[in-house]
Amino acid sequence: MTKIAFLMDPLSSLNTKKDSTLAMINAAQKKGLEVFYLEQRDISYMNEYWPDRTATGTPRYWAWWDHNTIYVAPTPDLAYNVELGITRLPTRLSSTNTTSWLGNNAPAALLYASLAEAFKFLKGPPDMLQTYEQSYQRALQELVIEQQGRHRRDEYMQGALRTPLQSKNP
Repeated sequence: MTKIAFLMDPLSSLNTKKDSTLAMINAAQKKGLEVFYLEQRDISYMNEYWPDRTATGTPRYWAWWDHNTIYVAPTPDLAYNVELGITRLPTRLSSTNTTSWLGNNAPAALLYASLAEAFKFLKGPPDMLQTYEQSYQRALQELVIEQQGRHRRDEYMQGALRTPLQSKNP
């Protein structure tokens, strides 16, 4: 029988009416697949739970090692085929959530994108809209450069840079 594993948020945080993971689990079970899930844990928990990484077993937990790597414990006892699809919407701004990733990490990009979008409705001088759009493109390019530096290993995962950038001669 084919086994399928699901990486899930902690069970206590699942919304049974909205969580797509539960719908996928039900669909897999209806197809006759053996289903099990891995619960998300912190890396420190994983190190305490399974300190000997050479020992193997059926995986029970998963954690983000870094932005690109998922760590599972116990170390898998078989060669599992893995297909991973992640959909995660950012938390929306509200009266209780007053910050966002974009606002915290790229405030200029957020500002100029908002100004350019709002200015279209204000019907101001076209050169002003062009200034906002150029400022947005510059802020976006700075963000791309920063993120590529932060995740340097990503550049080599597919053998090519994901976003081609013009570099100026020194």
